[in-house]
Amino acid sequence: MRRRWILRDATGVAEAGAFAVVLEKRPEALARLITEQVAIPTIGIGASPACDGQILVVDDMLGLFGTFRPRFVKRYAALGSDAEAAIAAYAKDAGRSRMSTAIVRIVSELRSIVAAWRREGLRIAVVPTMGALHAGHLSLVRAALAKADRVIVTLFGNPTQFNNAADLAAYPRTEHDDAAKLASVGTHILYAPNAADMYPPGFATTVSTGGVSDGLCGTFRPGHFDGVATVVTKLLLQTGADLAFFGRGFSAASGCAPACP
Repeated sequence: MRRRWILRDATGVAEAGAFAVVLEKRPEALARLITEQVAIPTIGIGASPACDGQILVVDDMLGLFGTFRPRFVKRYAALGSDAEAAIAAYAKDAGRSRMSTAIVRIVSELRSIVAAWRREGLRIAVVPTMGALHAGHLSLVRAALAKADRVIVTLFGNPTQFNNAADLAAYPRTEHDDAAKLASVGTHILYAPNAADMYPPGFATTVSTGGVSDGLCGTFRPGHFDGVATVVTKLLLQTGADLAFFGRGFSAASGCAPACP
C-alpha cells in the first residue's frame, strides 16, 4: 500500500512540472520502480544506486561516521577516528587544566570581570608577582585555588621598588612562558598592567612602611619597601580580592603572613 502511495506522489510531482524527485532512504526495489515509471530524473539520498543520480553527503565521503558506510559512496578519508581521538585529547586537556589564561591589562576591564564574579557570589584570590614564574609561584596559585573560586595572578615589574634602573632593565620578562605556566595550573586571569597606567602623570600617593624596614635592608635600599607596599596596596584595590597569597620571601621582609585574608 505504501509503495503505491509513494509511486503516486512521485508521479504527481513529475506531472506538476518538477525537474527531479528526491528519494531519501527508500528500498532499492521501490527506488528502481519509481525511476522506471516517472518521466523525470530521480535523485537518491541513501536510496540505492537504482536512482538516476545520488546526493553524496560530505560526512560519508570523508568518513566522519565509522560504522555507517553506504555502498554507493566512495570514501576519500577516514576522519571519524581522527575526530574522536582529537575530541578525547581535548577533553583530557580541559579536565586537567584550563586551556589558556585570560590576560587583562586595563584596570577597568579587570574590575568589570571581578564585578561579574561578585554578582555570582564567588570568592576571589590574588597572587602578586613580578613574573619569571617558578615552582614556588605555582604553589601559591594552587594554594589560592584551594581557597577561592577565582584566582588572579598579577604580573608587574614595579619600577618604584628598584633603586637601580639597570636592575629593573635586567629583570627577566617572560610573560608568554608565565601565561602558559599559569594556564597549566588553572589560573583564571593574568593581570599585567603597564607602568604608565599604574603610575600615571601626577601620581603622588604612596604608602610608607615607617620603621618596618629597620634592621632589614632598608638602609641599603632606600625607598624599596615603600615601593613594595605602594604597589601591593594598588593591586589589592584594583583586584578587589578577598585573599592574597605571598611567598615566604615577601612575608619575611614585610611582616605579612604567607596567605593574608
